[in-house]
Amino acid sequence: GDQGAVRTPTGLFEVSQTVKVGNATVHLGQVTEGRVAAGQEAQADVSPEREFTRKKVNGATLIFASTNASPLMAGPLAGREQILLGYVNLSVVAKMVAQVDADVTIACAGRSGRFSLEDAACAGALIRRLADAKGNLELNDAAAVAGDFDRDHGSPPEAILRRSEHGRYLIELGFEDDLPVCAAIDSAPVVPQLKEGRITASVPAEAGKG
Repeated sequence: GDQGAVRTPTGLFEVSQTVKVGNATVHLGQVTEGRVAAGQEAQADVSPEREFTRKKVNGATLIFASTNASPLMAGPLAGREQILLGYVNLSVVAKMVAQVDADVTIACAGRSGRFSLEDAACAGALIRRLADAKGNLELNDAAAVAGDFDRDHGSPPEAILRRSEHGRYLIELGFEDDLPVCAAIDSAPVVPQLKEGRITASVPAEAGKG
């Protein structure tokens, strides 16, 4: 798989393996210089080879760590039932959430504590599907704006990723090929759920039909 290094202002992380989990890229390895902390800006220098397949990672326990999502998942959202959403699993997540008879919070990870266009756009895509399934929804202002954005500008998702700040950043780092993968709607029809510190994924019965 991809190998190389991720450098932060305080340390160096040597990457020995790289895997894809949903729309996230997970680097496995060890800190060889200083220390690396969650939330730091990082410069990645990782080879573009993509050799990780389902056969290689199936049944393995992987460590998930990201600059923006991990602090949110383990911080303000800790202890809550969490479902991980991306364009790649949009429809199956919408079907599951539509069955929930309670208030639902859609939390966008953002980037370094700031607004992220692609996160809000994906949230809007979920909101539109929930509205189609359940009728009128009671939305706060942020959810209403996200839904309106998806209605007016939500397609195609790859175009949103390319115009977003983080999408341009990934292109600069040499990860342009990742954008169409992340934007492929329903390409990974599973529902990853975080419970008790572990992310497990179920495949709804409907996903295997057709």
